[in-house]
Amino acid sequence: MPCPESIPNYLHRNNRPKCSSDEYLNDHRLYSVQTKDNPVKFPNTLTAISCKWSAIIKEEDVVKSNEPPIGNDYKFAIVEEVRGVNVSIEKRDKGTQEGWHTLSCVIEHAPEECEYSHSEILIKHVYVSDEAGEKVTKEHIITYDDWVSKKTILTKGNAIISQLKGKYRLELIKLFCYPSNIEV
Repeated sequence: MPCPESIPNYLHRNNRPKCSSDEYLNDHRLYSVQTKDNPVKFPNTLTAISCKWSAIIKEEDVVKSNEPPIGNDYKFAIVEEVRGVNVSIEKRDKGTQEGWHTLSCVIEHAPEECEYSHSEILIKHVYVSDEAGEKVTKEHIITYDDWVSKKTILTKGNAIISQLKGKYRLELIKLFCYPSNIEV
C-alpha cells in the first residue's frame, strides 16, 4: 500500500534497513507521538512508547502538541535521559519471584512503511533473586505479546509490582512532559 501524499518522501522506508541502538546518540531527541495507545498515558496495556527519532525526522514534520503547555510545542526526551531511566523495587512477600526487580528503557528503531523515523522505547525487566545482585535470574525485553498473553510479572495484580510500574511510568512522564534538563 502506498504512503499517503501528506507523508514527506524522505520519511518513506523504501526498503532501508533498521538502524542499531548504537546509532541513537545521547544528544538525539525522541519526539513523543501523541496517540491513544501512548503507554505514558496507558502503561498497563502496551509496552512501548512510540517516538519519532530526530536523527531522521525534521522538527517541522513532528506532530505538535501543547497539552499541558510547557512553553515548547514539541514534547521530546533526550536519548541520554531515556537511557538513564532505571527504577527498582524489592519484592519480599515470600511468593514467586522474590528479590529485586528493575525496569529500564531500551530504544529500538521500529520503522514503518510510511514512517522511517518511528522508534519505540521498550521496557527491559531484570529480576535478581540474590541479595548481592550478582545472580540475574531473568532478563528480558517485554513485548506486546507478553502483555496480551500475561507472560510477564508486570501484568500480574501484585501490589509491589504495581508500585514498580507506577515509578517507571512517572519517570517517563517526567521525561516527556517537562522541559529537558540537558542542553541540546
